[in-house]
Amino acid sequence: MSHRSSVPPCAHRTASARPSRSRCVIAPALVLLALAAANPARGDVLFQRQFPLTFRYDVQPSRPINGPIEFTWALFEADKAVNPPLSNQPGRVFDTLRFTPATVGQTFRLLPGDDPDFAAFEASLTNGREDNLWETVNYYDTGARIPEEVTLGGDLGGGPEQSWIYNRLFGQPYDLAGNDITALIVRHDSLSFETRGTVTYVNAAVTLTVEGTPLPEPGGALFGLAGAAWVIRRRR
Repeated sequence: MSHRSSVPPCAHRTASARPSRSRCVIAPALVLLALAAANPARGDVLFQRQFPLTFRYDVQPSRPINGPIEFTWALFEADKAVNPPLSNQPGRVFDTLRFTPATVGQTFRLLPGDDPDFAAFEASLTNGREDNLWETVNYYDTGARIPEEVTLGGDLGGGPEQSWIYNRLFGQPYDLAGNDITALIVRHDSLSFETRGTVTYVNAAVTLTVEGTPLPEPGGALFGLAGAAWVIRRRR
């Protein structure tokens, strides 16, 4: 009958086992590094702002509003030379969302792999140059009396990043340069409409949160690995 030792291999402390002991130190460290790379932590809040959305619609006798009213909202960045931006401007995010009375209070999280436009939006938001930040809103009456919903209209607005972002945390007047954007989050805060006479007023609001982490200093990771290697060699 064979007997198996219950002592883990890395617990042997004989003189001849010193080289393998250093390997026992390296292996867990590599595993931790791999886990850290595969499971990045949520970033810090780099920027947060509420966007109030207001709209006035002159009711047409042939198309009274029945509701509920829904809307779409999208953000994108563009070089200052692009004015007005095109409707299919690269870098449009959240343009596939539809906000309804049922989505009030809900939060929608967009990660880098969720939208092909995420990278373009991040590139403009972190390039260290002041671009223009634009938002587009379109409103719909989903209870219209005709077979399809009625597009009531929409808004297009924007301006320099400095008018939207003031990044006191990093001491920059605009832009989020030096950061890796890990998530874009929009929360649907409110939606209401009221018809008075021949005018319908729509009031809504969404809050945008940008999460991210500071990029490592050049050479910082290599310096850390070199230091770890030196410590391991000293222990041999």
